[in-house]
Amino acid sequence: MKEILFISAKRSAFLVCLALLGGITGCARRAETPHRVTVAYAHRIVSLDPHAQDETTTTSVLASIYEPLVRLSPDLEVTPCLAESWTTPSPTRWQLRIRQGVFFHDGRRLTVDDVLGSLRRALHWPGSATASYLSTVSGIHRVPGEPWKIEITTSMPSPLLLTRLTAVAIVPSGFDPARPVGTGPYRVVSMSHNGSLVLQRWKSYWGIKPALATVRIEVVSSQEELARLVTSGAVDVVVPVSRAFLASHSVPHEYRVIEMRALTTTMLGFNLRRWPLGNARVREAIDRAIDRAALVKKAFPRGDAEPAVSYVPAGVFGFAPTCAVHRADPREAHRLLERAGVPPGTSIGLLVSTESAPAAWYIKTALEKAGLEAHVEVVPYDVLYGRLLKGDLDSFVVGWNFPFADSSDFLEAMIHSRQPRLHLGLQNGMGYANAAVDGWIERVPAAATADARHALVQNALRQLCTDRPLIPLYHLSRHILVKKPFTVAVRQGAWTFPQDIGVSQ
Repeated sequence: MKEILFISAKRSAFLVCLALLGGITGCARRAETPHRVTVAYAHRIVSLDPHAQDETTTTSVLASIYEPLVRLSPDLEVTPCLAESWTTPSPTRWQLRIRQGVFFHDGRRLTVDDVLGSLRRALHWPGSATASYLSTVSGIHRVPGEPWKIEITTSMPSPLLLTRLTAVAIVPSGFDPARPVGTGPYRVVSMSHNGSLVLQRWKSYWGIKPALATVRIEVVSSQEELARLVTSGAVDVVVPVSRAFLASHSVPHEYRVIEMRALTTTMLGFNLRRWPLGNARVREAIDRAIDRAALVKKAFPRGDAEPAVSYVPAGVFGFAPTCAVHRADPREAHRLLERAGVPPGTSIGLLVSTESAPAAWYIKTALEKAGLEAHVEVVPYDVLYGRLLKGDLDSFVVGWNFPFADSSDFLEAMIHSRQPRLHLGLQNGMGYANAAVDGWIERVPAAATADARHALVQNALRQLCTDRPLIPLYHLSRHILVKKPFTVAVRQGAWTFPQDIGVSQ
């Protein structure tokens, strides 16, 4: 790296004068600070409606457009956002003071009615994917005599309520998802059919202005296209990038690789409404056919992943090595399938996204040895996400991200039986239901101590290892590719937000 030489203002002016007079025929000019950045994500966002999705890439992009009442810092500390302060008059009452002087991107001023309407929409709208974060909420109303204060009441003590509120975006009254209007640091200025977005810095933003005036979001799902864009320098930040890509492609020297701590578990899941996957012996047979260590070695030879021994990764509340890890046993798998009455050659569908395709081919081979025929279908992630919510699949490979470093959101949204009235199981497209597991999950928020919460979570996770609606496969490592002079703030358990991108001086 070349050093930059700084000279005094008088000396600089003298050199400029000489240059103008022809006394200097060539001189180095200080590079201009860039005002725009192009960011490549691995797949397109699944919705422009912040309440209609609970998916990591989408949430990361939309975090620059919409804002919650409180937000998480990169190290997972709850900090003020559209609520400037809060108090807890009792274990079931939370009062939040709404920030004044905030404007939506269409020029409207943020009001308490917007906040109340957003929370109620996230909780009660039938299409909400974020209602589970508010599952303990029993009331949302104004505080009498306090025009800028609201109160949220819960049906039980909910110590994680503030953390969960970070996942609930505030939108204007009469919100139209086709016109994505929020209060965030960036506003949408254009959208294309292929999923790319152009964001522009919001001139009336109430908080700290982001460093870049314009952010272009590109969707780059194929490794070949990514290699072309990186080689040509057409993208500035890539979120995420695999170690395998870095090892197999020549990355120009102006890019830096930043490792981030990803709190993600990739799992093989089943639609229990589809024959023969509703049979517990069949799911056990599939588990017996898969050697997780061999899968990781085969699918990720560059060391991008490690075998999973739990539904939650280390560092997430609730982690314990609850699921047994064993070598593949095709004979035992075949015997279990025979006892389940499943004839050899029975066919099942296996739906995967591009990122999970390497694992899918190992799974296909493993199941063939056990006597099952897996038909792999590789689709864009947003398609997989939609079909999972509808239960329109047989088996699938999906990753769950733990942005709060807590297992409760996974258990409430993905594992609890689907009960919209309770705002639970909203992403459980598998048809899984176990009354005991539901009971443990429902008792977690009211647990008096962390030890009591942990015990309930462990009860649920151990039963999952027996029921196997999902089989934990591996934990992926994650990296970000950043071109100089750009910088990024690394977040635990989440991708980089557009407003996290800066420029080094």
